[in-house]
Amino acid sequence: MRTTYLVCYDVADDKRLKRTFKACRSFGDHLQFSVFECDLNPSEENRIGTALCKIINQDEDQVLFVALGPAEGRGDRVITSMGLPYTKIDAPLLCVLSFPSSLTIEPASGGVMRKTPSALAWRNRLGMNQ
Repeated sequence: MRTTYLVCYDVADDKRLKRTFKACRSFGDHLQFSVFECDLNPSEENRIGTALCKIINQDEDQVLFVALGPAEGRGDRVITSMGLPYTKIDAPLLCVLSFPSSLTIEPASGGVMRKTPSALAWRNRLGMNQ
């Protein structure tokens, strides 16, 4: 029998954060930055737990598994939000910012932001300069 879980994590180190994200992504749907919905059978629950235990630092990080009940017979998933509306965040997003110093902030894998020398580098990556 499959059980639905919210898997939520707070990971202190960027490298472990990226690895945690990748591990969770292979088991469920990405709902928010550090929140996944996973329908898991007991074997999958064991596999994700084992994978995450190898990634996180037990003294600095936290992963929560919130059981929502059986996956079968629950009906459609309904997500309501307060404040900003819920949107699926796995969709591609392009954001170009300009700064007086001519630096651009771009999203890297796992939602981590990093600086690049200019907007030109970002446009080149996307094949936008022709």
